[in-house]
Amino acid sequence: MIIISVDPGNQTGFVIFDTENASLCRFTLPLVEAYEFIGNIIYDVMLIETMPLKDFGSDETLRSYYFYYIEKPNTRKISPGNWKPLAKAQEWDNKGNTPHEKDAYNMLRFWYLVTYRIDLGER
Repeated sequence: MIIISVDPGNQTGFVIFDTENASLCRFTLPLVEAYEFIGNIIYDVMLIETMPLKDFGSDETLRSYYFYYIEKPNTRKISPGNWKPLAKAQEWDNKGNTPHEKDAYNMLRFWYLVTYRIDLGER
């Protein structure tokens, strides 16, 4: 199963996890490239952090891309209010190169723990 975790923004963090061979990759793309990437990748589940509408401000590009993401098939929306308290309490850390990559991994870790009761640990 291929799981893609997305932390959207003007710089969008990605983590792709292949459960069959436990491989993981992470990267950050500018918003427009992220939109194109998601349109071309094959995945089983996409996790995306929910964003309050006020966080968009007047950025219509970000707003339109965000709504494109959340309407994709097999998308699971994850509120920061769900995963961030656990990550903070357990002092989760990971090797992401940007804050968006780190958040994307922590969302994946949270979802996998809640869904399968398996902690992916620090990666």
